[in-house]
Amino acid sequence: MKDAIVKSTTVAKNAFMSLWLALDTLQWIHGVGVRKFETIKEINDWANRFWLAALVASFLGDVYKLRQNLARARSERARLRSAGEKADPSAVKALRSDRQMLLIATVQDGLDMLLPASGLGLVEVESGIVGLVGAVTSVLAGYTFWVSL
Repeated sequence: MKDAIVKSTTVAKNAFMSLWLALDTLQWIHGVGVRKFETIKEINDWANRFWLAALVASFLGDVYKLRQNLARARSERARLRSAGEKADPSAVKALRSDRQMLLIATVQDGLDMLLPASGLGLVEVESGIVGLVGAVTSVLAGYTFWVSL
């Protein structure tokens, strides 16, 4: 990973996800009754903040990578046009495949942002919509996993 922006967004995403997971564990401990926390509301709010920050970092990284992918694809198509029939279009096909996966990840992150934003009261989302968002992003994640096999 040589690109500073990709590096920064990846580090930010992973750092925020680590904090979110630590607080999510505390929420689980509270929820199953192992230990009850008086500050569970604050724990929940901080967990949602870290989750949202992780998703925003991931979303920004995805958008940046999409822009890079499109620029490389334009350059590669121009190279193919100038090379004529002797050119191998496999690089353009690989970029198209990468772009499809990046678009799916961007949509997933964008939809997932509604969940912690709703938990923080930043947006109002009906519980049915929350369930639908969860279902859609789960299907997208399953598709991404399936095509990677």
